Amino acid sequence: MSLVPVQRPALLVAWQPALALALCGMAIGSFSASMPDLKARAGAGDGETGIALIAAAVGGMAAMHFGPAFAATAGRRVLGAAGLLAAAAVLAPLLGTGPLALIPALMLFGAGASLLDIVGNLVVAEQERTSGRRLMNLAHACYSFGFAGAALATSAARAAGQGPAQILPVAAGLIALGALALPRGPAPAPEAQEEGGGGGLPWAAVLPAGGIIFAAIMGENATEAWSALHIERTLGAAHGAGSLGPTLFGLTMGSARVGAHLVAGRVGETRLVGGSCLLAVAGVIAVALAPVPAVAMAGVVAAGAGLAVAVPSAVSMLGARVTGRARARAISRALTIGYTGFFVGPSLIGFVAELAGLRAAFLAVALTIALALPAVRALARVRAGA
Repeated sequence: MSLVPVQRPALLVAWQPALALALCGMAIGSFSASMPDLKARAGAGDGETGIALIAAAVGGMAAMHFGPAFAATAGRRVLGAAGLLAAAAVLAPLLGTGPLALIPALMLFGAGASLLDIVGNLVVAEQERTSGRRLMNLAHACYSFGFAGAALATSAARAAGQGPAQILPVAAGLIALGALALPRGPAPAPEAQEEGGGGGLPWAAVLPAGGIIFAAIMGENATEAWSALHIERTLGAAHGAGSLGPTLFGLTMGSARVGAHLVAGRVGETRLVGGSCLLAVAGVIAVALAPVPAVAMAGVVAAGAGLAVAVPSAVSMLGARVTGRARARAISRALTIGYTGFFVGPSLIGFVAELAGLRAAFLAVALTIALALPAVRALARVRAGA
């Protein structure tokens, strides 16, 4: 009688990058929930805060770009090293108290958090290649739950009268402890760490993957930032009731990623990404056209479920279609392209809302997400191992 080997649970296979991404979520969650107090502490106006947040995105994109070089240098210590840098970055917003000091402080924070994000993705992609298993959505679910937990804890601390000077050092300490718990472990394959010129990068796969990530991040950013205002201002919900929208959005993203991990093997990554984009489009349209707050809330949940799956599944599809030599740089460049959605999202929805109202703005977001569907087909046509 032959014995069939029992597969290790996926979370045990990918526990190190999953923990790293959870730590990344904790960093961003504690920072995001502290942002109103950081703004007041710095004495920054809306315009200065907007510039500082753009600086955070610039720092993040730079880290995404140079992530493969950092991975090549750090080797099997890459996750722990990036985690310690992210812990230090959480303290950066406390370095200055004036509006101008907030700009470089948030740039440092964006760089530190995004470096941990990109190396976590690179390690998961390599583990998917070597194990032949789908791990990306599960690892990204840990990011979502880390974000939600940190944001909730920060909100509770703020309600108890604590400020960034008390909250952020605790968050940084917990992240550092998590990073120190990461042993020498998996890293991108040596051939993936070679940093030559841009020649040979498989742009036929990188560009559509970047397009999918861009559309998903723009939709995520717009829904998180504007759904509460739309629910309260456009639909007349009670003051404060709109905050339930972003809360539902974050929880839905984590749950949807766990669900996607469970079904990806049966439906395939291509159908999963395409279906998730369609669900996100339907959700955002429901938010735009909702006659009452309850319908908008349901749309937020649908949008969160769809957008949650698009990014990790697109990264997984790209990793499967690129050879080891170029995999790290390909994922890095696709994420860099995709993260420009952080710039475009707030600007687009603000501009359209100013001209035609928030309903029209959300319809514009739905159209942008729909443009990811041709990119899904283009990426699926790229031969695996290109």
